[in-house]
Amino acid sequence: MKKFYLTLAFFVAVFLLHAQGSLERLYGFHQSSSPGAKRMADIDASGRIAKNEAPDLSHYFLLLTTPSRLRIYPIQLWINGVAYSVKIESVEKVPILNNNGDSAFGGRKPLLTLKTGEKLFQLTPVPLIADKGSAKAKALTAKNAVVFYYKKAGTFHYEVLKKFTELTAPTVQ
Repeated sequence: MKKFYLTLAFFVAVFLLHAQGSLERLYGFHQSSSPGAKRMADIDASGRIAKNEAPDLSHYFLLLTTPSRLRIYPIQLWINGVAYSVKIESVEKVPILNNNGDSAFGGRKPLLTLKTGEKLFQLTPVPLIADKGSAKAKALTAKNAVVFYYKKAGTFHYEVLKKFTELTAPTVQ
């Protein structure tokens, strides 16, 4: 009977470890900014009013945490359904940005906290050279703001982010 319980405990432990899924975690932050003072309108050569406003800009900060020492090979990244190639860089110190003005001193606080032994990577979207995405990754873009498709330890993985955390826009005059 003792063997039965030990065997049962072993299989339950293996099942629970397998069911945990990916240990990586994706964080996404969005910050809107304006290119500066907008002109009301310009008049073109024919005398009509032509609007030459610069569009508002969006800055995305994408961070990936992992407890693993295994190397991550980025394949592709989708932001709001648009595909990008991705550059990955190790980050030694957690970035600090304005986060919705939570404090009286400008709302500056760390974006996230790391557990002991975790590594932090910054994902930077770059123009897409060749589409290397899978059908599953493309399907995930319909319900998620960010899909990160990568390879680790010889297997392909997906990390998704439902929506971005909004950061306050910088005040520029």
